Amino acid sequence: MSKNDKIHPVVYHPRYKLGVHWLSHLHKFDLDKSGDLYRALISKDLIKPGTIHQPAKLTSAQLHSVHSTDYICNKLTDKTWLSELFQIEAIKNAPHALTKHFILSPIFYHAGGTVLAGELAT
Repeated sequence: MSKNDKIHPVVYHPRYKLGVHWLSHLHKFDLDKSGDLYRALISKDLIKPGTIHQPAKLTSAQLHSVHSTDYICNKLTDKTWLSELFQIEAIKNAPHALTKHFILSPIFYHAGGTVLAGELAT
């Protein structure tokens, strides 16, 4: 097998997309850039079957192993902090369930993808 024939794993999950469609109008950056890149690679036949790995969502134990309880309990539930972090004012007024589903859950999938990519790299 030559260097160019080496097959590299791709880590992707459809839940990487942050927010919902209307939220993209409130933010200057593409909130689904991971999905855009994934679809572009698929359309150009640059991803080989069997190389796509879907990560699990980061577990609570994994989260607690790298962050303090204060950070987890206070920052991740603070919609003002999240709105400043993502530069989306509307997050401040969103119900917690929506923030959890459309903002925090994708972040936990991204983090799970980082863990999986590290495992696949070894």
